[in-house]
Amino acid sequence: MKILIVSTNADEAGAPRHVETIVNGLGSIFQFILVFGEDGPVSERLRNSGHQVFIIKEMRTKINPPKDLIALFKINRIVSAHKPDIIHCHSAKAGMLGRISAFLNRKKWIYTVHGWGWRGVSDATRKAIIFIERWLSKLPGGYYIFVAKAVLTDATEIIGLHKDRGVIIYNGVPEMNALHPTSGAPLTILMPARVSSAKDHKTMLAAFERLNLRDSRLLLCGAGTESHEFISLAKKIAPNAFERISFIGQHSDIEKIYSRCHVVALISKFEALPLSIIEAMSCEKAIIATDVGGVSELVTDGYDGILVRPEGVDEIVEALHQYVDERVRGEFGRNAKATYKQKYTDKAMLASISSVYQARGLKQKE
Repeated sequence: MKILIVSTNADEAGAPRHVETIVNGLGSIFQFILVFGEDGPVSERLRNSGHQVFIIKEMRTKINPPKDLIALFKINRIVSAHKPDIIHCHSAKAGMLGRISAFLNRKKWIYTVHGWGWRGVSDATRKAIIFIERWLSKLPGGYYIFVAKAVLTDATEIIGLHKDRGVIIYNGVPEMNALHPTSGAPLTILMPARVSSAKDHKTMLAAFERLNLRDSRLLLCGAGTESHEFISLAKKIAPNAFERISFIGQHSDIEKIYSRCHVVALISKFEALPLSIIEAMSCEKAIIATDVGGVSELVTDGYDGILVRPEGVDEIVEALHQYVDERVRGEFGRNAKATYKQKYTDKAMLASISSVYQARGLKQKE
């Protein structure tokens, strides 16, 4: 069976790395053709491993009719040339264009919703995206994969999608075995998040500034965290703690980054089911996360992590003080590892996605 995957991004963010896990895990069963809206570390690795990769730069822009038509034309050309059985879409922009292409070419489509495109935008843009999503949901031949119950709830309540139109498949990641800093080392917190509207670096920085631990460290990892603009902003928010903050940008060797920290913090404005938390669980790390989207489906507060309210500076500080105790963060880390093994392995996710491919492929042949 031939699967055309369409993804907006190809960086180290959650959606493209999710695509990479699918292709690496199921490449011996299905033939994959890949379309990205940019060239990045994920597209480069998949190309180097022998997969066909196409780049359509027009697909990365915001809603822009002229560029969207060009991108749609290029996707259609790839579909005509390679004749996939299924078009599997990831991320909002690729999801829109990929589903339209599937309709025009009479192909079955699957849309994995990593988070709805109407989050973190203006009211006018939100209304436009909801209108488009309602229209796209009526296209025939389609099926949804929701990465969290919270994403499915938004689908039913906001765009009126019937829950039978899709299935919840939790994200999964390959197991990591990161090291732990030596006993007695300064408390080191990692926030693995690119600079974007979804992530709340300001609140994390404000909490670290207020944290009364002189030898603590904060690592900010993700695209944009190394930029001069972001570093200048951090200095304004956390002037006293600034010298203890590392701005390390985007990294592909993420397991080594996790090995440098005791605690992983993901402070967000909105989320679906973030891979960074699952990776932290795999690495047996204590977790602090904002209780938004599907995060509470991942983290059980007080068992394998600590949940905080949005913009909860004081709650983050309190949580970090709890994690100063090595025994506490050790217990939370072990519980997180157990949660990962029970629910969020790549094997469980891949088996479920393979079943969806097989079911949709059979319907295509019928």
